[in-house]
This record gives sequence, C-alpha cells and structure tokens, in this order.
Amino acid sequence: MLGYRMFGEVHGDRDHLVRIVLGQLRSWLRGKGYEADALTPGRSVRLERDVEGALLERRLRDGSHQVRARIREPRGWVTQLTVAVPRRERDRPWLWLDVESPGPRGTSDRRVWTGTPRLATALTEVLDVRDGAHTLRPAPARVGVDDTDWLLTVLADPGRRGLAILAGSSGGDDVEFARWEGLAGRLLNQTTGLATTYVLDPAATEAFNRDAGPAYAVPPWSLRSYRPGLDLTDRVGARQHRLLGLSRIVESDDRENARILGWKAREVAENSPLPGAVLRAHRALEEEMDSLVVAGLSGDGSPAAPARPAVPPPARTAPDDHGSEPVPEEAGEPTGTPRDEPAPEGVLVDRARWTALTEALLAATGSAEVTVESLTALGSLGSAARHARSTRELIAERLRERTSEIDRLREERDLLRRGWEDEQLEHAETAEELLTVETRLRRTLALWARDARVSHLEPPSGDDDARPHTYEELFEHLDKLAHVAFTGDQQITRALADKDTLCVWVGKIWAALVALEDYAAASAEGRCERDVAGYLRDLPRGCRGVSANRHAHNETNDVQNNQYFSSARTFPVPVEVRPEGRAFMGAHFKITKQGMTSPRLHYLDDTAHSGRVYVGYIGRHLPSKRTN
Repeated sequence: MLGYRMFGEVHGDRDHLVRIVLGQLRSWLRGKGYEADALTPGRSVRLERDVEGALLERRLRDGSHQVRARIREPRGWVTQLTVAVPRRERDRPWLWLDVESPGPRGTSDRRVWTGTPRLATALTEVLDVRDGAHTLRPAPARVGVDDTDWLLTVLADPGRRGLAILAGSSGGDDVEFARWEGLAGRLLNQTTGLATTYVLDPAATEAFNRDAGPAYAVPPWSLRSYRPGLDLTDRVGARQHRLLGLSRIVESDDRENARILGWKAREVAENSPLPGAVLRAHRALEEEMDSLVVAGLSGDGSPAAPARPAVPPPARTAPDDHGSEPVPEEAGEPTGTPRDEPAPEGVLVDRARWTALTEALLAATGSAEVTVESLTALGSLGSAARHARSTRELIAERLRERTSEIDRLREERDLLRRGWEDEQLEHAETAEELLTVETRLRRTLALWARDARVSHLEPPSGDDDARPHTYEELFEHLDKLAHVAFTGDQQITRALADKDTLCVWVGKIWAALVALEDYAAASAEGRCERDVAGYLRDLPRGCRGVSANRHAHNETNDVQNNQYFSSARTFPVPVEVRPEGRAFMGAHFKITKQGMTSPRLHYLDDTAHSGRVYVGYIGRHLPSKRTN
C-alpha cells in the first residue's frame, strides 16, 4: 500500500545528478546498518538479513539515463527510488520516491502511517526538486510583502501536483513571529517532499489576503492548504482548500496536527496523475526490475564463488593414431580436484569434454567421480534447472501481465476519482446557484406584494421552455439568436454526446449562449456598459445570465504565452472582424467539470464594433499544462 510519494523535476547540475542521488541512497542505507556497497547495477542482492536490494540502470539509445533502486525491508516496507535524466536539455530530469507501507494490521482497515522518510529529507536538502514553480524544501520558506505577487501567481500554476500550504501571521514583535515560524515548521514536518510550504510575515499576510480575496484568505496564526488547479475567481471552489485554524492548533497536539496535514498531503500527492513520459518510463523500468528479481530466484544474491582451477583430463587408454602412451599425471595438482581416472575400456574420451564433465559433477554433486549414480544425479539437476528456468519465465510473464493490469486499473481509478471530485464541486456550485435564484425570487415576490404594479420589473426575455434538449436541437436553436454567431466546428460539439449521454450539458451550453445574446442586446441598447464579466455580476433588468463563477474573461499567462496552447484557442471569425479571418478567444464559459473532458465555450466579444459575439468553440477542454 502506497504510504508516501515524492515526485518533482530537478533543476541544477544534471551531469552529476545520478551520482548525487545514488550517493544519498547509499548513505541512507549505511545509516540503517545495511551493506550499501553490495548494491550494484543489474543485480538483486541481500543487503542484510531479510533485507533485499535491486539496482537497475538503463541507458537508452537517445542518450537518456534512468536508474531505479528498490529496497525491500522486513514486515513489508518497500522503498523505490527512481531518477531520470533525459537527453534533451529542455527536458528536465525528474526524481521519484515511493514508500510502500504494510497493509492494515489485524482487523483494522486503517492505513499504516508512513512518516517522512529520512531519504526524502536528505534529497530535498542537496537537490533543487520542484513541484511546478515551487521548490520542495525540508522546511517552510519565509515570504515577505515583496513576494506576495509572485506567490499568488505560482499558486495557480497548472503544473503543480501537490499541496501548497501557507501559514499566516499578524502584527507582533520578531520573537512572536519566530516562535510561530518554529511551530509552523513542526506542524509541517510530515509534508516534506509532498507539499510546498510558506510562512508569511505580517505584512505579507495582509497583502496576500487583500489580493486573494476573503474566499481564499489565510487568517493570521492559521495554516491553509491550497490544492492543485487553484482558481482564485471560483468562489464556490474555495471550499475545497482547507483551513487549520488557530483554535484547532491550540487545542490539539502538535503531532496530531502534523499528521492531519501529512495525511492530506499524501492523499493529494498519491492521487495526482504523473506525466505521460514518466509513466512510460515507469512501465519499462518495472518490466526490467521484475525480470531482475525473477532472475535472482535461483540464488541468494551473494557474489558467485570463484571458479575452480582447470582439471587435467585423464589420458586416453586406447592408443592414438601415433601409438602414444597415456599422459602421466602432472605434479602439483591442487587438492580436491578430480584425479585422472581411466575411462571405460575401449572408449575414446575427448580431453576438453572430460574436463567439463568432471567439473560439472564436482560443482553439482561435490564429487568428480564418474559413476552411474553421479551422472543420474547430474541429469536430475539439469532437469530441475530447466524446469526452474521455465517457471521463472512463466512468473516473469505473469508479472508483466499483472503490472499492465495494475497500471490500467490505476488510470481508471484516477479518472473516476477526479470525476467524482469534480461532480462534488459541481453539486456545490449548483446549490449556490439555486440559492441565488431563490433569493432573487423572494425579493421579486416581496416587491410584487408591496406594489402590484411593479412597472420597473420586466419579464425575462426569450422563452425558457423552448430550450434545446439534444445537440442537434442546439444548432437549430442557434439560428434564433440575433447577436450571437457560431463559427466553430459542429462535429467537435456533437462529439460531447459520447460523454453526455443524457444531454445534460446542452442546457448549460444554451444558458451561456442566451446570456451572451442578452448581453449583446443590452449593450446595443445602452443598458449595459460593462464587459461580459461585469454583466454577469450585475444583470440588467430582464436579462438572462449564468453564475459568474462559470465565466473566465481570459486564459492564464501560461496558455497565452505558449504558441501550441494559444493556437488551439484561435478560431474563425469574419474578415470584417479580423482581416486574417481568425482570432484568439481566451474568454470562455466553464460548462461543467467532468474529468479530462470538462467542456468549454470560447467566444470573442465584438459588440463594440459589429455588435455581435462570435462563439468559435464548444467542446472538450482544450490542451493546457494541466490537461496535457
């Protein structure tokens, strides 16, 4: 059972990375009293009683270098360390440390706690290991007011896999802050290698909370963990970024709080998918490592015994072609070697074959005497060896099959878990939207009861009952929109039906389209002088809209500055709008959250010129650092 996982890219000296990592591994082994020097590439060896180690080194044709070590200790603890240095300079080396813990003890279904490995701490002390833009340090980094802008930016880094944990503070003297910094370090010591941790000084805490907003603020003398995929504009999503408040810190034991944070960091690190290139390397390494372990089933991994000296063969008893006499035994024959024994009368024996035969008998049976019994025993051993070899091949094949099946199941599990998490958040957003609608309805009823005329309240435009219910109907209804034009590929949109079998997303897509229609109409009539984001936050009377949390006015800087990602968001528009006939559409609606599909609607607001909104894409989530 996986108890700890550290993964990150390594910055710095790539030429000596493997040597440094293996040096830290051997130092860790020596600290546990194991024979570290016995760990050599290409072998499965015994490092100590009941402790086995295997080291695998791969040098690929493209110049990449990969090393994996696996240490199996008593009671089911397994440590696996992998380091890879790609050939291309633009591809970062990566480091991966897994610790498998024993299964639940007795009848308990609780996982066995796996503390932060000393090896992980040592590696983060000597290497610059990073999770996205964050450095994995053995202790929290202090953040001043000048670094809060940077911190806000990197918290939303799509390349981050693990938690980012912030400790806030408030005004006070340096002694008080130093005590808090020390306490935060103790509370976070079980997140080393798993999460990036920061302690904000009082000025930084105030600046961060002002810029992040109340939903994402970290209160003074508290710790808040921010999950990957942070979106500071998503007010409802703020609920999943947990807070360890001052009262809980004061009332609970430090070790208990450290484990709470440690469990959460382990859960996120374990459930965050690894990059595709890493998984491909992992599968190849697993196959070779399994073969290495299986090959060691015939021995205990100890060094092979030195070869025995060559044994002179006996003389041939039959005269050769020249009538020569038998060759006499040489003086100084080593003790314990087979002596020259005459072969059966009338049989010619080749010297080399006789030597091989007697040495094989000596190695297998302890005696070089050629008898029927010894030859029968040798044959039996040979048969057993062939059977063992066949068995090892069968075991290796079964291991490959099981490994492939485990990888497939893990991928399915990750997709299901991410889909479930997105569905939970989706329900929270739906509840928030429902509450908003109910609030507006109550206000309208109160106004109606106070003044039956209510002349200033207008009925919503459009006919909500005429909404489309299938993807085919969606495109038929588009013709009813006067201010919204669809310029995208209908086939891409229809492909969503493969995932949306009940066409639930059609209603949400239509809601976004009619919101754009009413926005453009209100803008043309002078009733709205704001952009789409402002329109959604404060709807003009009688206009339709969707939750502002579902709208993004632009893509992240990572997308805009990456040619591959930005070109994927460039769609057709009339030449009257753009002479080149295409335009980047960073503004989009988040239709729903559904794993890697998570459909999006991208548009260009051209109401200031043509009076229309051009929708260039309705389909699954476009490529980004996170989805790729």
